[in-house]
Amino acid sequence: DKYIKNIEEVVNKNKNNDERYLLNFSLAHIYDKKGEYILAEKNFIVANKLKSKKNKYNKNKTKLIIDETINSFNNELYNDLKDDNSKPVTPIFILGMPRSGTSIIEQIISNHDKVYGAGEIIKMTQIEEKYKNMFSKKMRYPSSIKFINKEIIQNLSNQYTEYLTSLNPESNIFTDKLPGNFIRIGLIKLLFPYAKIIHCKRHPIDTCLSIFFTNFSDNINYSFNLKNIGNYYLNYYRLMAH
Repeated sequence: DKYIKNIEEVVNKNKNNDERYLLNFSLAHIYDKKGEYILAEKNFIVANKLKSKKNKYNKNKTKLIIDETINSFNNELYNDLKDDNSKPVTPIFILGMPRSGTSIIEQIISNHDKVYGAGEIIKMTQIEEKYKNMFSKKMRYPSSIKFINKEIIQNLSNQYTEYLTSLNPESNIFTDKLPGNFIRIGLIKLLFPYAKIIHCKRHPIDTCLSIFFTNFSDNINYSFNLKNIGNYYLNYYRLMAH
Protein backbone atom coordinates (compact mmCIF):
# COMPACT_ATOMS: atom_id res chain seq x y z
CA ASP A 1 0.00 0.00 0.00
CA LYS A 2 2.88 2.35 0.74
CA TYR A 3 4.35 1.50 -2.68
CA ILE A 4 1.03 2.29 -4.36
CA LYS A 5 0.73 5.57 -2.48
CA ASN A 6 4.19 6.59 -3.71
CA ILE A 7 3.21 5.88 -7.31
CA GLU A 8 -0.01 7.88 -6.88
CA GLU A 9 1.98 10.85 -5.57
CA VAL A 10 4.33 10.67 -8.56
CA VAL A 11 1.35 10.48 -10.93
CA ASN A 12 -0.36 13.49 -9.38
CA LYS A 13 2.80 15.61 -9.54
CA ASN A 14 3.75 14.60 -13.08
CA LYS A 15 2.50 17.02 -15.76
CA ASN A 16 4.07 15.12 -18.68
CA ASN A 17 1.23 13.17 -20.36
CA ASP A 18 3.68 10.81 -22.11
CA GLU A 19 4.93 9.69 -18.70
CA ARG A 20 1.65 9.91 -16.79
CA TYR A 21 -0.27 7.43 -18.91
CA LEU A 22 2.44 4.80 -18.31
CA LEU A 23 2.15 5.31 -14.57
CA ASN A 24 -1.64 5.11 -14.74
CA PHE A 25 -1.42 1.83 -16.67
CA SER A 26 0.95 0.50 -13.99
CA LEU A 27 -1.37 1.58 -11.18
CA ALA A 28 -4.36 0.08 -12.94
CA HIS A 29 -2.68 -3.34 -13.24
CA ILE A 30 -1.59 -3.24 -9.59
CA TYR A 31 -5.14 -2.46 -8.44
CA ASP A 32 -6.51 -5.14 -10.74
CA LYS A 33 -4.24 -7.79 -9.18
CA LYS A 34 -5.28 -6.61 -5.70
CA GLY A 35 -8.94 -7.01 -6.63
CA GLU A 36 -9.65 -3.28 -6.30
CA TYR A 37 -11.48 -3.11 -9.61
CA ILE A 38 -13.08 0.33 -9.28
CA LEU A 39 -9.66 1.94 -8.78
CA ALA A 40 -8.24 -0.21 -11.57
CA GLU A 41 -11.00 0.92 -13.94
CA LYS A 42 -10.44 4.56 -13.00
CA ASN A 43 -6.74 4.36 -13.84
CA PHE A 44 -7.28 2.42 -17.09
CA ILE A 45 -9.71 5.12 -18.22
CA VAL A 46 -7.31 7.95 -17.32
CA ALA A 47 -4.35 6.19 -19.00
CA ASN A 48 -6.26 5.58 -22.21
CA LYS A 49 -7.67 9.13 -22.29
CA LEU A 50 -4.17 10.55 -21.99
CA LYS A 51 -2.89 8.35 -24.79
CA SER A 52 -5.88 8.81 -27.08
CA LYS A 53 -5.25 12.56 -27.33
CA LYS A 54 -2.70 11.94 -30.08
CA ASN A 55 -4.34 8.89 -31.66
CA LYS A 56 -7.18 9.64 -34.04
CA TYR A 57 -9.35 6.67 -35.01
CA ASN A 58 -11.49 7.15 -38.11
CA LYS A 59 -14.67 5.03 -37.98
CA ASN A 60 -15.71 5.96 -41.52
CA LYS A 61 -12.32 4.96 -42.93
CA THR A 62 -12.47 1.58 -41.15
CA LYS A 63 -15.96 0.89 -42.50
CA LEU A 64 -14.91 1.90 -46.02
CA ILE A 65 -11.87 -0.41 -46.00
CA ILE A 66 -13.91 -3.37 -44.77
CA ASP A 67 -16.68 -2.68 -47.31
CA GLU A 68 -14.16 -2.52 -50.15
CA THR A 69 -12.40 -5.68 -48.96
CA ILE A 70 -15.70 -7.61 -48.85
CA ASN A 71 -16.65 -6.39 -52.32
CA SER A 72 -13.22 -6.97 -53.88
CA PHE A 73 -12.38 -10.44 -52.63
CA ASN A 74 -15.24 -12.43 -54.13
CA ASN A 75 -15.84 -15.86 -55.67
CA GLU A 76 -15.32 -14.57 -59.20
CA LEU A 77 -11.80 -13.43 -58.36
CA TYR A 78 -10.81 -16.86 -57.01
CA ASN A 79 -12.46 -18.78 -59.84
CA ASP A 80 -10.44 -16.78 -62.36
CA LEU A 81 -7.16 -17.25 -60.49
CA LYS A 82 -7.45 -20.83 -59.29
CA ASP A 83 -3.97 -22.14 -58.55
CA ASP A 84 -3.42 -25.87 -57.97
CA ASN A 85 0.35 -25.65 -57.67
CA SER A 86 1.76 -26.67 -54.31
CA LYS A 87 4.35 -24.49 -52.59
CA PRO A 88 7.67 -25.60 -51.06
CA VAL A 89 6.68 -23.96 -47.78
CA THR A 90 3.46 -24.40 -45.80
CA PRO A 91 2.50 -21.31 -43.79
CA ILE A 92 0.05 -21.51 -40.90
CA PHE A 93 -1.56 -18.12 -40.27
CA ILE A 94 -2.81 -17.63 -36.71
CA LEU A 95 -4.96 -14.54 -36.62
CA GLY A 96 -7.88 -12.69 -35.10
CA MET A 97 -8.35 -9.69 -32.84
CA PRO A 98 -5.48 -8.75 -30.50
CA ARG A 99 -5.73 -10.49 -27.11
CA SER A 100 -7.69 -13.40 -28.61
CA GLY A 101 -5.20 -16.18 -27.81
CA THR A 102 -2.90 -16.18 -30.85
CA SER A 103 0.26 -16.48 -28.73
CA ILE A 104 -0.76 -19.61 -26.85
CA ILE A 105 -2.01 -21.26 -30.06
CA GLU A 106 1.34 -20.62 -31.73
CA GLN A 107 3.19 -22.01 -28.70
CA ILE A 108 1.15 -25.21 -28.87
CA ILE A 109 1.62 -25.71 -32.61
CA SER A 110 5.31 -24.78 -32.73
CA ASN A 111 6.06 -27.40 -30.08
CA HIS A 112 5.83 -29.88 -32.94
CA ASP A 113 9.36 -30.66 -34.14
CA LYS A 114 8.42 -30.03 -37.79
CA VAL A 115 6.97 -26.55 -37.19
CA TYR A 116 8.94 -23.33 -36.82
CA GLY A 117 7.19 -20.55 -34.88
CA ALA A 118 8.04 -17.30 -36.69
CA GLY A 119 6.03 -15.09 -34.30
CA GLU A 120 4.42 -11.79 -35.26
CA ILE A 121 6.16 -11.11 -38.55
CA ILE A 122 5.18 -8.20 -40.79
CA LYS A 123 6.23 -9.76 -44.10
CA MET A 124 2.66 -10.19 -45.35
CA THR A 125 2.01 -6.52 -44.51
CA GLN A 126 5.03 -5.56 -46.61
CA ILE A 127 3.88 -7.74 -49.51
CA GLU A 128 0.44 -6.15 -49.35
CA GLU A 129 2.11 -2.71 -49.52
CA LYS A 130 4.09 -3.79 -52.59
CA TYR A 131 0.89 -4.77 -54.35
CA LYS A 132 -0.82 -1.51 -53.32
CA ASN A 133 2.01 0.46 -54.92
CA MET A 134 1.85 -1.49 -58.19
CA PHE A 135 -1.55 -0.08 -59.11
CA SER A 136 -1.86 2.98 -56.89
CA LYS A 137 -2.16 5.29 -59.93
CA LYS A 138 -5.04 3.27 -61.38
CA MET A 139 -7.09 2.39 -58.32
CA ARG A 140 -6.90 2.31 -54.53
CA TYR A 141 -6.35 -1.03 -52.77
CA PRO A 142 -8.19 -3.31 -52.01
CA SER A 143 -10.33 -2.55 -55.10
CA SER A 144 -7.14 -2.78 -57.19
CA ILE A 145 -6.90 -6.51 -56.43
CA LYS A 146 -8.89 -6.96 -59.67
CA PHE A 147 -5.63 -6.30 -61.57
CA ILE A 148 -3.72 -9.18 -59.98
CA ASN A 149 -2.62 -12.07 -62.21
CA LYS A 150 -0.88 -15.42 -61.82
CA GLU A 151 2.55 -13.93 -62.50
CA ILE A 152 2.18 -11.39 -59.71
CA ILE A 153 0.79 -14.08 -57.40
CA GLN A 154 3.82 -16.28 -58.07
CA ASN A 155 6.24 -13.42 -57.50
CA LEU A 156 4.67 -12.28 -54.22
CA SER A 157 4.25 -15.79 -52.83
CA ASN A 158 7.90 -16.53 -53.65
CA GLN A 159 9.00 -13.43 -51.72
CA TYR A 160 7.08 -14.61 -48.68
CA THR A 161 8.34 -18.21 -48.80
CA GLU A 162 11.93 -17.06 -49.33
CA TYR A 163 11.66 -14.89 -46.24
CA LEU A 164 10.29 -17.76 -44.15
CA THR A 165 13.02 -20.11 -45.38
CA SER A 166 15.66 -17.55 -44.42
CA LEU A 167 14.40 -17.76 -40.82
CA ASN A 168 14.95 -21.50 -40.65
CA PRO A 169 16.23 -23.37 -43.76
CA GLU A 170 15.63 -26.72 -42.04
CA SER A 171 11.86 -26.28 -41.79
CA ASN A 172 9.09 -26.09 -44.38
CA ILE A 173 6.15 -25.50 -42.01
CA PHE A 174 5.97 -22.09 -40.35
CA THR A 175 3.52 -20.21 -38.16
CA ASP A 176 2.83 -16.52 -38.72
CA LYS A 177 0.85 -15.18 -35.78
CA LEU A 178 0.29 -11.53 -36.63
CA PRO A 179 -3.33 -11.08 -35.42
CA GLY A 180 -4.06 -8.25 -37.88
CA ASN A 181 -3.54 -10.60 -40.83
CA PHE A 182 -7.28 -11.28 -40.58
CA ILE A 183 -7.75 -8.30 -42.88
CA ARG A 184 -5.37 -9.94 -45.42
CA ILE A 185 -7.02 -13.36 -45.63
CA GLY A 186 -8.24 -12.52 -49.14
CA LEU A 187 -4.69 -11.85 -50.32
CA ILE A 188 -3.28 -14.79 -48.36
CA LYS A 189 -5.67 -17.23 -50.06
CA LEU A 190 -4.63 -15.91 -53.48
CA LEU A 191 -0.94 -16.40 -52.72
CA PHE A 192 -1.35 -19.63 -50.75
CA PRO A 193 -4.64 -21.39 -51.61
CA TYR A 194 -3.79 -24.30 -49.30
CA ALA A 195 -2.42 -22.29 -46.39
CA LYS A 196 -3.79 -23.21 -42.99
CA ILE A 197 -5.64 -20.34 -41.32
CA ILE A 198 -6.50 -20.53 -37.64
CA HIS A 199 -9.00 -17.91 -36.52
CA CYS A 200 -8.69 -17.32 -32.77
CA LYS A 201 -11.94 -16.26 -31.14
CA ARG A 202 -12.60 -15.17 -27.58
CA HIS A 203 -15.75 -13.72 -26.00
CA PRO A 204 -16.23 -10.21 -27.47
CA ILE A 205 -16.35 -8.51 -24.05
CA ASP A 206 -13.20 -10.30 -22.86
CA THR A 207 -11.44 -9.40 -26.11
CA CYS A 208 -12.44 -5.73 -26.07
CA LEU A 209 -11.72 -5.15 -22.37
CA SER A 210 -8.37 -6.91 -22.64
CA ILE A 211 -7.45 -4.56 -25.50
CA PHE A 212 -8.49 -1.57 -23.38
CA PHE A 213 -6.35 -2.83 -20.49
CA THR A 214 -3.26 -3.19 -22.70
CA ASN A 215 -0.86 -0.38 -23.57
CA PHE A 216 -0.66 -1.02 -27.30
CA SER A 217 1.53 0.82 -29.78
CA ASP A 218 0.12 3.86 -31.56
CA ASN A 219 -0.65 1.96 -34.77
CA ILE A 220 -3.50 0.13 -33.00
CA ASN A 221 -5.18 3.50 -32.70
CA TYR A 222 -8.65 2.18 -31.83
CA SER A 223 -7.43 0.56 -28.61
CA PHE A 224 -7.62 3.61 -26.32
CA ASN A 225 -11.39 4.14 -26.41
CA LEU A 226 -14.09 1.57 -25.64
CA LYS A 227 -16.48 2.87 -28.30
CA ASN A 228 -13.73 2.74 -30.91
CA ILE A 229 -12.76 -0.78 -29.85
CA GLY A 230 -16.40 -1.83 -30.18
CA ASN A 231 -16.64 -0.22 -33.62
CA TYR A 232 -13.47 -1.92 -34.83
CA TYR A 233 -14.62 -5.28 -33.43
CA LEU A 234 -17.93 -5.08 -35.32
CA ASN A 235 -16.10 -4.37 -38.57
CA TYR A 236 -13.70 -7.26 -37.91
CA TYR A 237 -16.72 -9.47 -37.25
CA ARG A 238 -18.32 -8.43 -40.56
CA LEU A 239 -15.17 -9.25 -42.48
CA MET A 240 -14.67 -12.63 -40.82
CA ALA A 241 -18.29 -13.54 -41.58
CA HIS A 242 -17.54 -12.78 -45.25
